[in-house]
Amino acid sequence: MSLWEMHETLDVYEGIYNQLRGAFRWQVSDHKLFMMVAGSYATSDKVFDLNRYEELTNMIKKEASLFSPLRSYPRFMIASLLDQRFEDPHTKIEDLVHIYDAFVKRGFKRGTFTYLSALIVLTETGVSTAPDTIIEKAWHIYKAMKSNHPFITSDNDYPLAVLLAELNEDAETLMNRVEDYYLKLHQQGLRKGNDLQFMCHILSLDETTPSDTYISDSLAILDSLKHRGFKLKSMHYPELALLAIINASQADLDLVHSLSETLNHKKAFRWHKDINRLLAINFIARHKMTENTLPQTGLYTTMETILQAQQTAMMAAMISGAVIVSSSSNN
Repeated sequence: MSLWEMHETLDVYEGIYNQLRGAFRWQVSDHKLFMMVAGSYATSDKVFDLNRYEELTNMIKKEASLFSPLRSYPRFMIASLLDQRFEDPHTKIEDLVHIYDAFVKRGFKRGTFTYLSALIVLTETGVSTAPDTIIEKAWHIYKAMKSNHPFITSDNDYPLAVLLAELNEDAETLMNRVEDYYLKLHQQGLRKGNDLQFMCHILSLDETTPSDTYISDSLAILDSLKHRGFKLKSMHYPELALLAIINASQADLDLVHSLSETLNHKKAFRWHKDINRLLAINFIARHKMTENTLPQTGLYTTMETILQAQQTAMMAAMISGAVIVSSSSNN
């Protein structure tokens, strides 16, 4: 990504953010949600159209049941994901609800993360009913995750369980690979918890690369970012996985630093440095995919899955935070 392309992406991002804030600022108290939505559009092939987006959010709210989370903040994120992934997103709402109901019937809890899981299945299959085999496998993977790490695994891990379920491997083999990553990375100093588990899930989505390679690359990237002055937290562990998988060069890391610093100095974003770092890394990763500069040609499909997981998880985190802020304000 050249300096010119970097600033062009940031201009698009800031423009979309300002449109969202202007249109929905009284409906959403935590504007970090706007940052995530704008960031996803800034690197998407789908051009953002405020009228189309607002119409879709209203349609989702109208179709949702009285106590559905889609009547609140999650609809803004679900609308953006539907809009970017389908040419006719409004026709997919009913399909999404059908798949969601199938997840609930199997035992998944009702809520935002189950809708996100249903959206992944809808994106991958394009059918109106959820494939029972994927839902069943996802359920067993989630239960295995819960068994291995009962105190850090919750419904926010549903989407990753679904993504892992779509791999052509049995659940035991997958979970052994995840656990291998988890133990080795912790031994190298990374803090145990849901962020490390998420990082391991992302790395596990690539079946072809030896775990030691990604572990070594992740630690080298972590060290390089620290030398650039990044104050990395455990919340950034998944982004380390993303940078390792795209085989980020020193030039890529320089751009990550430049992007995040540029955002840090903008008035609208200067109080959200953690989010700025997340977005900067995702901008670089998406660019490398668009330019077909991945180290392996066969990694493109895997990266689409991984970026989908990243996008989904980041937005879900913002929604969780927004709901907490809203509840505190109401109380």
